[in-house]
Amino acid sequence: MNIIIVSAGELSPDFLKTVYNDQSRTETPYVIGVDRGVLTCDAANVNIDYYIGDFDSVEEADKLKIIKRAADNGTVLNPVKDDTDTEHAVRYAVSLKPDHVVILGATGSRMDHTFTSIRLLKVFEDNGIDAVILDEHNRIRVMDGRRGRITFDKKNQYGYYVSVLPFAEDLKHVNISGFKYDLKDWHIDMLAGLGVSNEIVSEEAYIEFEGCGIIMETKD
Repeated sequence: MNIIIVSAGELSPDFLKTVYNDQSRTETPYVIGVDRGVLTCDAANVNIDYYIGDFDSVEEADKLKIIKRAADNGTVLNPVKDDTDTEHAVRYAVSLKPDHVVILGATGSRMDHTFTSIRLLKVFEDNGIDAVILDEHNRIRVMDGRRGRITFDKKNQYGYYVSVLPFAEDLKHVNISGFKYDLKDWHIDMLAGLGVSNEIVSEEAYIEFEGCGIIMETKD
């Protein structure tokens, strides 16, 4: 089962439609519309399977229509809460035990929400679910080093740069091969920028480490 979570951050309907069509090549993805992301789905003519949110970021007229739709197949949240709408969507997605999750609309000008959404990727990683945050410039993953090597195919890379950053504590025994800047048995400190903006130079490349890391593939 593949899931697309459509959150309320910056997301063009065209990009959503492109990702949806790409995912649909193997199977039709299950779509979770989150708050204002519901309107983006509507603009892209993407069918929503489940609604989640307090819908406080949409106009009142749209809010009433969305809540009516969500009443049949969704969860309407109280706007006074201790977490985000996207977190509720992530918890719900985990309960469905998917194979793969793509989160769209999780980045943008609200850096607090962007930062929180990146950290939420750890929820999927802890449950053994492959998940990425995707926008037109970035593909972001959180990976536990115990899962083994993270491999890259140069022909299918997302963007030009690859960065590996510690998630919560230093990365140890870092090995990076097939990149412009290779490392062998290195240590990446939480407060250092050592792992930022590397470039794949071989047809195949890999990163491995001890700890939990954020892997970002980035376009200019």
